[in-house]
Amino acid sequence: MMIPLDNTPILVAGACKTFRDVDNYQRTLVDGLDEVSRLAFDDSGRASLLRQSIDAIATIRFAMGLEPGLREQLAPEAPGAALARRWGIEHCRYYTSTDSGNVSQYLINHFADSLTRGEHRAVLIGSCELIATVNHARKNGTDLSHWKEATADEPVETIGPDNYGCSEMESLHGFYPPANGFALMESAVRHQSGRSIADHQRYLGELFSRFNAVAVRNPNAWFRTPRTAVEIATATEQNRYVSFPYTKYMCAVMGVNMAAAVIMTTVGNAKRLGIPENKWVYLTGCADVDDTLYLSERPLLHDSVALWTAVDDALRMANRNITDVAHYDIYACFPAVVEISCKTLGIDPLQRQLTVTGGLPYYGGPGSAFSLHSAVQMTSMLRQHPGASGMLIAHGWYMAKESVGIYSTTPSRAEWQRTPLANLRQRAGVSRCPINTGKVEGNGVIEACTVQFDKSGPCRGIMIGRQGNGTRFVAATHEECSFRRMMSEDMIGRHVIVSHSNGINTFTFKD
Repeated sequence: MMIPLDNTPILVAGACKTFRDVDNYQRTLVDGLDEVSRLAFDDSGRASLLRQSIDAIATIRFAMGLEPGLREQLAPEAPGAALARRWGIEHCRYYTSTDSGNVSQYLINHFADSLTRGEHRAVLIGSCELIATVNHARKNGTDLSHWKEATADEPVETIGPDNYGCSEMESLHGFYPPANGFALMESAVRHQSGRSIADHQRYLGELFSRFNAVAVRNPNAWFRTPRTAVEIATATEQNRYVSFPYTKYMCAVMGVNMAAAVIMTTVGNAKRLGIPENKWVYLTGCADVDDTLYLSERPLLHDSVALWTAVDDALRMANRNITDVAHYDIYACFPAVVEISCKTLGIDPLQRQLTVTGGLPYYGGPGSAFSLHSAVQMTSMLRQHPGASGMLIAHGWYMAKESVGIYSTTPSRAEWQRTPLANLRQRAGVSRCPINTGKVEGNGVIEACTVQFDKSGPCRGIMIGRQGNGTRFVAATHEECSFRRMMSEDMIGRHVIVSHSNGINTFTFKD
């Protein structure tokens, strides 16, 4: 067995907590962080000693921050400082993340580097989301101002790129909410696969029924109701379309109450604290790679050069082949993400188990912290299967940010060696398509499309296309006859006529 150096980073503890009492208004965000963190300390087997060794606390930015003003009303500016005060910890540094689905794995990768360089002894990464309680309180008019726990004037460092995932033009044409953007990608994935619309819908139901089955067995999952493939794929009054072809049962759900925490340290510090080796899980390989930020400017809508690069480098670092990986947790907010990830990995998504959690539509999507829950549950899985390897794939925005981690109870090499982020981006060869951000008029060809729904039915058609000179554009339609065609025919490659009015490009079918 490889003998790791004392500065090798490891995960030594983790915990998840699901709060189902949505009407418990007294539990604050810091209370939830405190509760799950104490469970994590206990998981280490050396709770008191490990707690006093913590010199960095990083918290995932609360998802309610995505709604202007709400985070400022309810969340403390320095939740890590509030935790340290409760635990009697001094001389600690505090961090927060940006908003993105990949930040949990990104933070784990980041602090693995920091620990290796001796910048910290032990780091706690934590998250708490009480979105279900916030929603419940709003319906009842309940005041939650007591959640705004006072904290000392402590500096908080932000980690991660803070880029909004939609351009102004994309937002104007309906790329947000996320179901719309991912459904656009889904149309390109389906066309590239050669499946008919009906066959692909059945395929999506089968794909996500496998995630649902894991959630049903997971006591931490928010939704544990069994769903058949047919039930997931078929639009009904209870399972309406959100953005074609996605039904509600295929979409991430953020309205949950969930908390998670992991604790990282080094081999040397774990030895000094007496943390049993059967608690140690190594991050044997990792990578973070950004793709072109805006979906409409990305050359490939059915693939990801950033993910290819991140997976390849993480495997290289871990001295592993993809066939060595026994367990996965692929970030599964919408089906397109899973399909593109499996294409990258070269595995059949209907033949391999792709999750240890159950995915965001069933386990729940606690803001930007889903992959922190994945890390906790992957750690538990690997402790039960010593020597096996597990891979986490975390995506940010429309697969614009990729973070990968490979975990095992056995080290892959004596020395921690990671490829610099700038080198990976250069290796990926990330590029962008020219896009017409002005008035678009004339002929075009559809490259991706979807139909957005509201509670009353289809309300907007959205497309990404190219003009004759190769320039990309985005456009929308409100014609009901177009909705029907877009849901029954393969529209990729079809010709459209585009016009412009009041800042919006609109399209009609040429044939």
